[in-house]
Amino acid sequence: MPLSEPRDRDHPRAGLLTRTFLTLETFVADPSDMYFGFHLRMNGTPPELATLRAQVGRRIESLPLLTHRLTLRDGHTYWEPDADFAVEHHVRHLADRTLDPRPAQVLLDTPPRPDRPRWGLWLQTDGAEGWALCFLAHHAVQDAISMLHTLRLLLGPRPAHEPPPSATGPAHTPKQRPARDLLTLLPDVLDTYLPHTRSPAPDPLQPSRRELAHASVDLGLLQTMARATGATVNQVHLAAMAAAQRDWPLTQDCAFPPWWRRGPYVLVPVDTRPPHHYEDFVPHLANRLGLLRIPLPCTASNTAHRLAALMNTTSRRRMARRRDALRTLTEDTPDRVASWVLQRLTEPRSVTMTASHVRAEGPVSVLGARVAGITAIPWLPPGHNCFTLLTTHDGVARLSALTTTAHEDPQRLVELWADALAR
Repeated sequence: MPLSEPRDRDHPRAGLLTRTFLTLETFVADPSDMYFGFHLRMNGTPPELATLRAQVGRRIESLPLLTHRLTLRDGHTYWEPDADFAVEHHVRHLADRTLDPRPAQVLLDTPPRPDRPRWGLWLQTDGAEGWALCFLAHHAVQDAISMLHTLRLLLGPRPAHEPPPSATGPAHTPKQRPARDLLTLLPDVLDTYLPHTRSPAPDPLQPSRRELAHASVDLGLLQTMARATGATVNQVHLAAMAAAQRDWPLTQDCAFPPWWRRGPYVLVPVDTRPPHHYEDFVPHLANRLGLLRIPLPCTASNTAHRLAALMNTTSRRRMARRRDALRTLTEDTPDRVASWVLQRLTEPRSVTMTASHVRAEGPVSVLGARVAGITAIPWLPPGHNCFTLLTTHDGVARLSALTTTAHEDPQRLVELWADALAR
């Protein structure tokens, strides 16, 4: 039986990843750490809050994930319609001194209520020309790709074709022989038992304020290098991250391990949607992703050597096999086995950070105003010091980094990454 097979149409069962992200909430230092999203910047005169709420109200019926809450019943987690749902609970105004992106911790000034759908949209104004929208959701609700498509349906021009409302999406056909796919992940799991670099644990004595930083470069820099070498944009991004970790104080010691230790590793989210899924995209599938530990070649002497190493470890063929295996893991594997594998692959001390990347195919305009820029607002898994999320949009590659405290200096990290691409 599929892990997300609904019990009934109105109260579908939550899938493995949704349940996993809900469980992680019990381990985080701050409930806001489980929320992530995107910050959209627009030019011109901002709309009235009532106009934005009316726009959301017109589109919300086609997005059940935004009107359902997650409830625990009989030892299982279900999506349940919120009988008291009101747009006003979720769409708010933030008058601020600046339109810069803020960590979720700042926007979620009160603990989110679990008896309501776990998302929010803020209209951000500073009294001058220009405005911004910030959309945040609990990771149990959806992943980054699903969120960007949700934003397009919620805020952008009305699409010619809308998928039918559904809380779980199309029916899932389980694989007949999942063990064959899972064997692909066996080397990754066994590797976690070998000696490897240990990333520093978050300091419990440091203040709990989260720090967000971001830096932008011309997307053409990454695309030119990718074309010249046969690499992907993400491989070029990871090569620059390897260079940055050599000089960032928090990862400097991990970047040059002794010969008998492996690493350093970063955690890389992998989209597990099958190719045909994009032809008739259903954004209501909460999370369709897997997670891999990827070794960063920090000891390589130059960019060419770092990129060559990453093209080998993350080759298209190798990643395609692992993507299929991760899809089988999260959709066709018994919970106990799948949870154990995910725990081994994501153990926080075995990775220096998460390095995620999405093409921001969000709305090109909101209420008639062109989107001038999209910045990611990452979340922070329990026990992790840093989460980075690269968005590429309209010719710009923008890297966001969220750390546990300002002491870790995320601005230095994103600047080192940008410098590595410029060299």
